[in-house]
Amino acid sequence: AAPPVASRAAAAGTPTFAGVYSLSRQGFVGDVLGRSQGDRSLGLTTAVAPQGQDMAAFDLAGLEEGARRLATPGYVGVLFFPVAFSALASTELGPAYLQALKALPADRRNQLAAEVYDLPNQPSARALQWLSATLAPHVSYIDLRLTDADFPVTNIKAGSLSGGTLVLPDGAPELRRAVVSRWMTSRTEWKERRLLTSLSNLRTADEIRTAGVLQIPFVSGPAVSAVAATPFGGTSRPVSGLPA
Repeated sequence: AAPPVASRAAAAGTPTFAGVYSLSRQGFVGDVLGRSQGDRSLGLTTAVAPQGQDMAAFDLAGLEEGARRLATPGYVGVLFFPVAFSALASTELGPAYLQALKALPADRRNQLAAEVYDLPNQPSARALQWLSATLAPHVSYIDLRLTDADFPVTNIKAGSLSGGTLVLPDGAPELRRAVVSRWMTSRTEWKERRLLTSLSNLRTADEIRTAGVLQIPFVSGPAVSAVAATPFGGTSRPVSGLPA
């Protein structure tokens, strides 16, 4: 049987927050939850995401932290919870995820978002529909954390998900620019399906400016904010003042 959610959370360190920034609003609309474990940091706004056995502990701790934080007034913005597709779909771990999702405060649902990572290569339309059906009763937004610029957006049914966030690979600036350019070739398909597009793991002011020129609404990463012990959501800051 899967260990209780509380024991997983205790093993997963302390919560951290990485800001999600709106280029049009000039401010932070929310935070992506992460974890700090001593000198080790786990998160979704850089190129390296949790893997293997880390995933379930990381995700369930994030869901528990979100439920705790939103149980009382005070947090402003949208909280993005990490959800590993493979763990959610697992017969062993899936029930623990559903238990944690049901514990989220329903009256704060408009502030709840799932940031889904560890997606299968070329996920089928059926798999993405299952993902939507599983998460939609509990959250208002379902965002896909993408590492593949050729993600098959045509497999997403219009209205079933909220959008996709492309996480740029670590590497030379020209490589990162090429990945963005390749992703933009499918921009029409994303728009036709009413899906928002975001960029993460941005590391320079030039990359933030490029996102603005391309009219990408939301950005995150080291050039946007630090990974902090307190949230950024609801705070205003000009682009020239980044990183926060």
